Amino acid sequence: MSALAYLPPSFDSRDPRADGRLRKVWLRREHIVIDRRLSGMDMRVQVPVSTYLGVALSVLTQSDGGVSFRLALIHSDVDLNAVLLETADDSEIVAQWRACARDLGLAALVETEPGRFERADGARHLPQRRRNATLTRRRPRFLARRRAGDPARSAMVHAGEREIVCYE
Repeated sequence: MSALAYLPPSFDSRDPRADGRLRKVWLRREHIVIDRRLSGMDMRVQVPVSTYLGVALSVLTQSDGGVSFRLALIHSDVDLNAVLLETADDSEIVAQWRACARDLGLAALVETEPGRFERADGARHLPQRRRNATLTRRRPRFLARRRAGDPARSAMVHAGEREIVCYE
């Protein structure tokens, strides 16, 4: 099975703010394209997969007592969340959840409370190591070790002596 073959390449998703309450989502390995109409204006947003926090598995209880499962891509901006799959069949949902997280290179998340997600492996989400140097307002670490020369502290090489040159 090829990567992401278990998910449809494009699907309709609910969007409460969009006209018609629907949006079209295209799923690719590198990015996700969200196409919707908002207040009569067509919008198409391409979001890199690397900006998503992870693939979340949610267990939803129905009003009749039944249980359904939802796989969703979770983003820090709630408007960019994308529901990948909703099903009542629990036979393959965990395998699809783990495979989707692995294939997209994202963390596998579990929804513990509505709107609250935790990593399935229990690890903390670590912050990015590198940040934009213009935002941190400091010199990079390897440049901080270098210091500008001080002419007052430098010793004179020839103090009152004549240079001896040999032409042999």
